Amino acid sequence: MGVRRFAPTAPTPANSLRLRCRLPAPRASLFAGGGKGRNAPQTIGAMSKEFVDAAQAGDEAKVRRLLAGGADPSADDDGYSGLYCAAQEGHVNVLRVLVEARASLEAKSPKGSNALLMAAQNGHADCVEALLKGGANVQAQSAKGETAVFLAAMNGHTDCCRLLLRAGADPTIEAKHPGSGKPCSAIKIAEEA
Repeated sequence: MGVRRFAPTAPTPANSLRLRCRLPAPRASLFAGGGKGRNAPQTIGAMSKEFVDAAQAGDEAKVRRLLAGGADPSADDDGYSGLYCAAQEGHVNVLRVLVEARASLEAKSPKGSNALLMAAQNGHADCVEALLKGGANVQAQSAKGETAVFLAAMNGHTDCCRLLLRAGADPTIEAKHPGSGKPCSAIKIAEEA
């Protein structure tokens, strides 16, 4: 006698809970339809890539559409989240959408950085401000021990430094100076300038 299989509609705890709470069935893709082309189902990896690419390009409308279709606001492509990429490129409108959608503010890239560190390093003060308002950890550190205020100071972004200091950033936290490899802090960088 073969293996007995349950009917696809057999009640399971997950299906029972879904039906009691009147929740929709889980989606296999961002797009309904299952046909070819634009409405074809996508794999999770393809969805994540499309989502991160839209965030990196600053395509707010597409990011909103993908989120409305069920995309994870913290989705990443090879470890780089949409929030990280939007912060890196200075796309504050996309960044605000993702913060509002509750994207993970502390998600680390493969190199150990996060969205706030990237925005500060690249001098995107409007992104730094939006991330801080969203609750980003002002003391977050990269894998190398760099803080946002350290990176902003290191790259001469005084507007970002002001925002971070007002938010309570500690300018005395030391990290290795990229040039000399010696311990350094935002305060020491400011004194040298």
